Amino acid sequence: MREPGMWHLQTKVSGTQTTASLSLSPYVNYSFRVIAVNEIGRSDPSVPSERYMTKAAEPDTNPSGIKGVGTEPDNLVITWNPIRGFDSNGPGLQYKVSWRQKDFDEDWTDVTVANVSKYIVSGTPTFVPYEIKVQALNDLGYAPVPLVVIGHSGEDLPMVAPGNVEVEVINATLAKVQWDSVPLPSVRGHLKGYRVGIYFCFILIVLCCKYVVTQYSVFIKKNFMLCQLIVWSYYSGPGQ
Repeated sequence: MREPGMWHLQTKVSGTQTTASLSLSPYVNYSFRVIAVNEIGRSDPSVPSERYMTKAAEPDTNPSGIKGVGTEPDNLVITWNPIRGFDSNGPGLQYKVSWRQKDFDEDWTDVTVANVSKYIVSGTPTFVPYEIKVQALNDLGYAPVPLVVIGHSGEDLPMVAPGNVEVEVINATLAKVQWDSVPLPSVRGHLKGYRVGIYFCFILIVLCCKYVVTQYSVFIKKNFMLCQLIVWSYYSGPGQ
């Protein structure tokens, strides 16, 4: 990465040459200097040349780090790493932000913005996948066609609780709890796992307590072993 305001080695040529061809970036103000080199070392740099401005051109790269993540149940926040002005290749740098619901919309919706690195799409369905792309452009034209990135609109609370909760007592201190997985569309987000809650009473001293055992398992796991249970006690699920 080359920073403006600093000298950079551009090329080396033999001692018999007095010219050099350089590959430069569009729409950049350059100054040049030359240094002589022998086996002992280098000379002092020459006096810098006058400044030369290269011609403008359309962008040759698009923003990186494209992401689409919802922050509310009805939005999609599209973010990207903006292009540096040094790499804009011309005046009027802007970004064309495009999106469409994956496997649902045929046409793209797009908006052109400038001097920002984020755009919020409002009014989206809850937690659905979107195809996203961000393309750079300036007064000379567009950058190459950008890659498509998949993002999701915002999450909301799960709509359905697991069903058919069953318990198998293994021994005096161990029980196995099993349930049916919830339908993935009802989760309305990334399913992180399940929380298993129990309610118990000490039989002899008639003292009841509640607590929750938290187990974040992958969504295909539908059972959980409760260990170190108190002997001769009554247990049930929350709300029973």
